[in-house]
Amino acid sequence: MDTAKLMHRPLEALVVLALQKYLPSSRIFWQPARSPVPLDADIITGPSPQKPEMVVLVTHTYAQNAAQTKNWRDLHEFFLYKQKFPATKTIRIKYGPEISRRWPQATAKFFDANLQINDLGQNTGFEKFIHTFVQSSERLESQQKILQRLQKQLEQPELARVFKYICQQFEDSLNSPGLFLFNNKVFSGSRAKIHKPFFPTALKRAVILSAIYPEILHPPTQKKLDKNNLQGIARETIWGLEWKNPYKYWIESSSNLLGKSTLEKFQLRAAPFLAGQRKRVENLDLFYTLFLETSRKLQNSSRPLEFLADRIETLAANAQNTGGNPLLLGLRYFAKQHGSEKFGHSQLLRQAGIKATTGNLYKVSRLFAGTEAIFSPKLLRIIAQKILECGEKQISQLQFKERATYLIFYDEAVKNRKIEPLKWLLLEKYPHLILKSRFPTLVDPEGKVGTIRILQNPDNSDIYHWKTAHRGHRDKTKELAAKGTALAALYPPPVRCYLYLDGDFSASDLHNLANSGWSELIPLSALQNKL
Repeated sequence: MDTAKLMHRPLEALVVLALQKYLPSSRIFWQPARSPVPLDADIITGPSPQKPEMVVLVTHTYAQNAAQTKNWRDLHEFFLYKQKFPATKTIRIKYGPEISRRWPQATAKFFDANLQINDLGQNTGFEKFIHTFVQSSERLESQQKILQRLQKQLEQPELARVFKYICQQFEDSLNSPGLFLFNNKVFSGSRAKIHKPFFPTALKRAVILSAIYPEILHPPTQKKLDKNNLQGIARETIWGLEWKNPYKYWIESSSNLLGKSTLEKFQLRAAPFLAGQRKRVENLDLFYTLFLETSRKLQNSSRPLEFLADRIETLAANAQNTGGNPLLLGLRYFAKQHGSEKFGHSQLLRQAGIKATTGNLYKVSRLFAGTEAIFSPKLLRIIAQKILECGEKQISQLQFKERATYLIFYDEAVKNRKIEPLKWLLLEKYPHLILKSRFPTLVDPEGKVGTIRILQNPDNSDIYHWKTAHRGHRDKTKELAAKGTALAALYPPPVRCYLYLDGDFSASDLHNLANSGWSELIPLSALQNKL
């Protein structure tokens, strides 16, 4: 059981218990089955979920990027409720460190109360308590049982301190007046036009895949391929190597939509940004054997930490040829064999007792890339512990390579922000557009936070935004809807806001986006008609 995915339950339950204490006569609905807006609510108080008096948003995060996106999602929920129920109080509770101080300042004017619980994410007793609580629960445990178990443990010091703080914050905020004068007319614009035909597309994935495996743009039977580097991507048939789906479908559908020449051009443009991933694919055998060898020697070493530090430093010298430090990359792929949520840079920092700030996360990233030395003895000890733990796993070389190939693509390559085929298409058709990386919105008209990247006409008129999303497209829809509302509120007609989409956005996603301030929605499947 991945406890990280279940941590929201006790964190929300703690808020429910605080509400029960200060609103004993109110009905409290925790994750009601039917919400009055097209969104799954966390907590609602009032006569019924359809008549909310107060909406409570509960979130938790560690990384800065995740914090930004969750801020947008919470704002989407705020906009939805305020448009339909202007008098409803909105309370936002965030567990974890606030890496950027400007976001709370910018969002303070929206929510009636904005509570920050900093204990989570700093390796405190509270975090350990929550993890232990989740691990001891059943996955399908009822809400009532969770509340009862948590209620019995409120006297635990780790929990009592946080619960007392939440209660104090509620006492100060529940009777406060609303801080944001919501102008409902600003957000009652017309529904966006959705260009057709609409169906899921995979242009960015096709570009990234072909940048790592340029052979995929050509029939594999016409080019001698190294089967050793194609684990999980191709299979051998009586006619030769054949690309597997969905990879084959991505390439074929993208070629049909835009033409093979365009796809090849984008592949060449993306390839330099993914050279490291290609090298990693080519060196998976080395990662496997080197990792297991190091694990054995580490276990038998009389001075394990010194041995490990020396080996990491020595292997970093060859990182340019292997796409990163081969030992640490081997650790990453071994640790993630049974789920992508089991291992990460922020987790390493937390377990070492180091704050997961942006600077420290970059240091760990560079360490794995082979361009940074070990910067903390605590981190070295955690890495040694992880190597010994993973070295005991029974993983075959074939299993390791197939899983690592999957992770290199999905967990690394698709997250590369420099590969933006939708933006490239727009600039090819409209070369006069100007890129603005920090375009202000209603969140912060000064443009310090709450900004988005756009393309805009030189006369400061129409706004163009683009996004690709596959897994997690529902959360991405919330983020885009909030951005559309925040843009439309600050830039009303005659300015038009265009949103270009690539990915698995559903009809429901498009419906929600169409009612969130965007003027036109153009999926890649309809892009040729629009261009």
